[in-house]
Amino acid sequence: MRYLGNKTRMIDNIDLFIRDLGITGKTFCDLFTGSASVADFFKDRYKIIANDLLESSYTFAYAKTSFSNIPEFKKFYKLYKTNPFEYFTKKEYSFSEDHFIWKNYSPKGGRQFFTEEIANKIDGVRLELEELKNNDVFDEKEYRFLLASLLETAMGLSNTTGTYEAFLKEWDKRSFKKFELIPLEMKKCEKIKGSAIYNQDSNELVRQIKGDILYLDTPYTITDYNSAYHLLETIVKYDNPEINGITGRRTKKLEKSKYSIKNKVAAAYEELIA
Repeated sequence: MRYLGNKTRMIDNIDLFIRDLGITGKTFCDLFTGSASVADFFKDRYKIIANDLLESSYTFAYAKTSFSNIPEFKKFYKLYKTNPFEYFTKKEYSFSEDHFIWKNYSPKGGRQFFTEEIANKIDGVRLELEELKNNDVFDEKEYRFLLASLLETAMGLSNTTGTYEAFLKEWDKRSFKKFELIPLEMKKCEKIKGSAIYNQDSNELVRQIKGDILYLDTPYTITDYNSAYHLLETIVKYDNPEINGITGRRTKKLEKSKYSIKNKVAAAYEELIA
């Protein structure tokens, strides 16, 4: 997954640090979970508490820590005689004025984050996922797993360098790949210890929770994650927001993290640790 600050390559070092110091406990808390790679890694050893202000990150964490393996989607399979990944990959959707991503983030809307075909497919899958959840074909955990899978699939087809603060002027070859809904990449294990996933300000949440191991991986550059991943937020929320600018950022957005503001980060850290 192309995600700022992704700790996939550092997980072995984090694990070694915990083992070398003999740190013990039953609960592992990841307050700035991002792509949830760390929470995912430890889900078979600890109960996970994970949090992030972005709903897209909340969705990644919810999906990865709710399952030890790819869910079976029994109710869906009973109705459609196939799994949802094959179903959504093969299904074709007509172009529609109700398709927000196609109308705003493809050449149709003067932007080229996705080709028109890929953008329209993202819309079709996203809207049908919501319909199937509302009809109780998917429970919340299954729904979040498929939504996270859609996000990860879209990230692999986007015409960007990895974030959504800009799109490439020339089409990257990945943009022309065929849409294939692939199960979310996550750790497969025998059993998970359980999880509690939050979508709150970490400095407020830390006052309400208890645990044993606290892992803090705050933003550490001036990059505003709200802006960097605005398009993922819109795919998750699918709330037809008011947008503006060359990249179609959400007009109403979360306040920039204090951890990305030079004159606020020290006080934010002091408050969090206290």
